[in-house]
Amino acid sequence: MNMTLDNFTREKSLTAQMHSCLNPDLNIYNQAQLEMREPLINVPDLQRISNNEYGVKFQLQGELKGNIFCLVDLHQTNKTPEQNNHFESLFKEGMNILLGQFLTKLEDETGIMSIITAPTELKSTDNMMDLKSHIKLKTEYDLLVEENTYNCKIYIFANRKNISEI
Repeated sequence: MNMTLDNFTREKSLTAQMHSCLNPDLNIYNQAQLEMREPLINVPDLQRISNNEYGVKFQLQGELKGNIFCLVDLHQTNKTPEQNNHFESLFKEGMNILLGQFLTKLEDETGIMSIITAPTELKSTDNMMDLKSHIKLKTEYDLLVEENTYNCKIYIFANRKNISEI
């Protein structure tokens, strides 16, 4: 029982530390703004990407190993292919900057060192479930672009490795 309580306490503490490392808002090249909508919380699972969402996946490597899934709800916007490409690039870059800052701050504050790979695009057929992950967290941001607001979800599925395992 003590071991389970210790693991629960450590996980809760790590979640709180990870949440404090997230930037509450981020300006993306004066073209868009990310604003935190919901704190980082534990989630049991991740659902499949819907037809109205665009998503990217980052692999997490280092002391935290796993995947980070970033989804944006496009709520049936009508964009030209050129506008769509610009929006997707802006979203990917915003998530890359946000996660990079998060991992840098996490390393500074906790000593946990991890990096992310370049993002890969998700498809509705991709399976995002990772039942083996010990850490399963979710946060939400609003992505403000021009006059529009888009809901973004970020899922972190990871396992913490000991330095000797790296």
